[in-house]
Amino acid sequence: MNDLPPSSSAPNAVVYALGSMTLGLTVAVVRSVLMRDWSHPSSAMIPVSILAAFCFAWLYGLWRRLNWLRWTTVVLGALGCLGARWSLALLHDPIQVDLYWVQFVTTLVTVTFLLLPSSRDWYVKRVVS
Repeated sequence: MNDLPPSSSAPNAVVYALGSMTLGLTVAVVRSVLMRDWSHPSSAMIPVSILAAFCFAWLYGLWRRLNWLRWTTVVLGALGCLGARWSLALLHDPIQVDLYWVQFVTTLVTVTFLLLPSSRDWYVKRVVS
């Protein structure tokens, strides 16, 4: 468990990773909005709202220096990139394909920055009393 509060002195690698992930998660929410049947707004809005809240909580957890969440992000991001070929095969809308590629690139950037030594050090540092 990390004892340090979030710090504005996060290394650039962490800032870039979180920025890239923010973009990727925003695109995920946009893709979800585009896939919904908006002729029934109430049933379309609930999953989009849940996804947006989940994305915000994930980013907040990374900012709070939850190292287990950093590793979860790395593993799931790597698996997502490895599965891109099959995910793309399921998409037929050109806009969805383009947005998927944006997510793919942001995931690669996020995982790369989270694996850098400066990110690792920031996530594992603890206050020694």
